[in-house]
Amino acid sequence: MATRLCPACGSPNPEKSAFCGRCGSRFPSPARDPIYVGRFQSWRFQVDPTDPAPQRDLRWLLLVLGFCSLVVSVFLLALYALLAAAVPGIGFSCGSGSLSCTGTLVEYLFLVPGLVLLAAGALAIVFVMYELR
Repeated sequence: MATRLCPACGSPNPEKSAFCGRCGSRFPSPARDPIYVGRFQSWRFQVDPTDPAPQRDLRWLLLVLGFCSLVVSVFLLALYALLAAAVPGIGFSCGSGSLSCTGTLVEYLFLVPGLVLLAAGALAIVFVMYELR
């Protein structure tokens, strides 16, 4: 007959017993409280209700958004460069004495958003790197 030792007192007990015959401590049930499942130990997590909730670090989100805006700005500026090389007459024209500038739709769709995203992404990355040091 197979026996197992009590984890509390070390006395031998029958294999199918749920409690130790000497000290009365409960044996862990393999179906209910697995100590080992395969090669991995089962984990039990306990949450302390008095612990404050973890704070989210928004700097990483800002860093990811900064890199994404840089990628999109490079894409927009590359499209603008391809279109400017393929289509004649694309470019800003500003008067020498006036504050008004005229441009085609291509500039307003690709160049301006590309430059704005490039500046915003660079500023976001610089800000986050300054804060993380």
